[in-house]
Amino acid sequence: MVSRTNLTPVGFEKLEVTSTPSGFSTIPSDASAAVISLEGGTVRFKTFGDPSSTDGHKLLDGTFYELDSIDEIEGFRGIKIDGTNVYVQIEYYR
Repeated sequence: MVSRTNLTPVGFEKLEVTSTPSGFSTIPSDASAAVISLEGGTVRFKTFGDPSSTDGHKLLDGTFYELDSIDEIEGFRGIKIDGTNVYVQIEYYR
C-alpha cells in the first residue's frame, strides 16, 4: 500500500463500468499510483488480463482500492457484475 502523504494528485476521471472489460481512458503521463472508488454496483477487476463475471477481484459498491504502480494502473481492467449505473472514480498521484 502506498502512503499518499508524500504523493501529489495529478488527475481525476470518472468512468462508467460496463459488461465489457475496460481500463482507464486518461492516465496522466506522470502518474505512479491511483486510488479508485466504486459506486452503483459490483465490479470484478484484474491488473493483468481481462476479468469475467466469475474471475477477478470483487470490488463492492462504496469501496476503495489502491493501485501502487503504473503497471497496475495501465493493466487495470474492470467489468460490471451487477447494478444499473456503475461508476469507478480514479484519482491519480505522482
